[in-house]
Amino acid sequence: MQNVQTSEIQQLKQYILEGWGGRALAFYRTSQIDLMIAEVLKKIADNPEFAVLATGSYGRQELCPFSDVDIVVFSKRRDVSETVQPFFYALWDTGYNISHAFRTPAECVAESLKDNQTRTSMLEARYICGDPSLMKIYREEVLQRIRARKKNEYITGMLKAVRERHLKQGMSPFLLQPDIKESKGGLRDIHSALWITNIIYRCENIKDFTRFLTKDELKKLSRAYDFLLRLRFIVHILSGRKNDRFLFEYHEEAAKILGIRRSKKFSAVERMMRYYFLQVRNISIFSDEIIRKCGEEVTKKFFGFGIR
Repeated sequence: MQNVQTSEIQQLKQYILEGWGGRALAFYRTSQIDLMIAEVLKKIADNPEFAVLATGSYGRQELCPFSDVDIVVFSKRRDVSETVQPFFYALWDTGYNISHAFRTPAECVAESLKDNQTRTSMLEARYICGDPSLMKIYREEVLQRIRARKKNEYITGMLKAVRERHLKQGMSPFLLQPDIKESKGGLRDIHSALWITNIIYRCENIKDFTRFLTKDELKKLSRAYDFLLRLRFIVHILSGRKNDRFLFEYHEEAAKILGIRRSKKFSAVERMMRYYFLQVRNISIFSDEIIRKCGEEVTKKFFGFGIR
């Protein structure tokens, strides 16, 4: 099973050709999955005693054609499984590959504190459908706790992960066959800045970076983020699978889809890559600055009055 159908691919490609930006494409894609999941739940239960939450890239409304779709069914009690299991079976019948988990507030907190990846995923949880009152409970009993507990351990772990990823992918953002998500200056640098600032300053989206960046810098970062999301859509479509490596074989077709033409001095592909390098340079500079300031804040608090 996969999370996109042929007709959906053609529709998304048409929207790209019409000039839709990356965030608009991701919001549309995410909304389509939201509606599908809500319709499935509606057929199973009228007043469920649980809420369905999107997590990970789905939670931050960043779904690309072949992105993973992860959900958490959240309830105050474990004894609502009679309704939960039929819901999971119905999701399976849709033909979409949706990863799911069932958790109570205490289980969410316990799982989040086991490893940074789970905590990060839960930080991005977003309500889809079900009992809306449970989202308030989630924010008060789960989100506040996973932000407050073991702060220093989480942040230092994330700072280490950023350094290790850059070393693995190459310390330069100017790669000819980059990983759009993992390479330096890629989407993961923005994500890392968001995750770290979420813990320290409660930042939940790029707009919250105003405490770190000027208005002009924030505009440049937003533009770069939008472009990389759009390019990631194109790479998924051209490769026909979940793939973030922008290989040479995709360059020419990607330039055509983006509407980039050759100039007297540069080919269409060269112009595209020059623009790509400009965007990842901006992401690299601004995300590094945000993460550096967060690292200084952690050090100051740790050696001052401590972070628990």
